[in-house]
Amino acid sequence: MNKNEVYQQFLKDNPSTGILKVQIFMAEQAIPIPNVNITIEKEVSKIELNFFEGITDESGIISNIILPAPDIKNSDEPEYVTYELIVKHPNYLGPTTFQVPIYSGQKMIQYVTLVPKPKENKNG
Repeated sequence: MNKNEVYQQFLKDNPSTGILKVQIFMAEQAIPIPNVNITIEKEVSKIELNFFEGITDESGIISNIILPAPDIKNSDEPEYVTYELIVKHPNYLGPTTFQVPIYSGQKMIQYVTLVPKPKENKNG
């Protein structure tokens, strides 16, 4: 199957949606970090699918990212899809990746703390 066919099959297998909000901070969530690059991907049938790319706002937030999720079934174990969240900023260590579960009809919040890159010593 080609990339488009894999993507279409994934959407067919996951007809519902869930929502993701990402908040990026430094200093133990004290200082928000704007302009952080966010990518959301998932490997399906050995093909990397990209579901979202964006940049955090001045509050270090991207919200209302809508992602495919499995239908809610009548079972004790809710089904979900795990996506890879990739966080990058040129002034911070990384990229940093997280595995984020998305459940149908649910809003997930992923908090990310970034560490600034060490300053280069220009004297030595």
